[in-house]
Amino acid sequence: MNRFQFDVGDYFLPINRLFMVCLLVIAVLIPYPCEANDEDAIYQGLLERIARQLDVSTVVADRFLERVDKMAIIIQNNFEEIASHTTSDSRKQELAKFTISEFFASPDAMIQVSSLRKGAKTIRRRIEDYFNHLQNLSRTRYRTVEVYFDKNYFSLGDIEPFYENDKKSFDFSVTMWQIFIGCRDVGSDCYKDATKKSFHMVFRYEKNVNQWKFRVKAITVEDTVSFDEFDQTRRRWVR
Repeated sequence: MNRFQFDVGDYFLPINRLFMVCLLVIAVLIPYPCEANDEDAIYQGLLERIARQLDVSTVVADRFLERVDKMAIIIQNNFEEIASHTTSDSRKQELAKFTISEFFASPDAMIQVSSLRKGAKTIRRRIEDYFNHLQNLSRTRYRTVEVYFDKNYFSLGDIEPFYENDKKSFDFSVTMWQIFIGCRDVGSDCYKDATKKSFHMVFRYEKNVNQWKFRVKAITVEDTVSFDEFDQTRRRWVR
């Protein structure tokens, strides 16, 4: 099976092309079986759709998909490590600074958070403040904290052009399910929920360096449900 690999500083990420294709098929809601012999046809169709939206060649569209996939995985991994009770405070701070500087429009980029314990009320926070809150949960509220993103859901929205400082840019959203598990004791007295979050991104193609430059401008909450309800929904994706 074909595989892509990306080297991003200290992060070396193997990406499974068929897996990425299946996730993108979920994103555009095409009822299509993800079988190996269909991989090339599905992927080519996706490339052609994105190439039309970006007004670029399918070769450039292919690099765009690789970049989006790579960025999503790094952000997911960093969120998970920043929240974890097994990560040292110094490592959490390092990751938070790196993630903001590399992937967010600014430390003031807004993120929405939601919890069933607060009636699923949506609260807005600066990304810097959110990371500080996430880092402290394992010290102030829970003994163990786990945050992870379901790898079976990755929704890529439509790509829309706009102009910024006389340069053509684009925006789109990537939607993922984030699961939170906080336990006051090891394996007991746990709170669990799942939040569907959309990462709103702005990007443009830098011809001089032949690559896409992405930044997250905001993260919004689309839905928050109990872990049990999410698990039932998830079973419909994974057969």
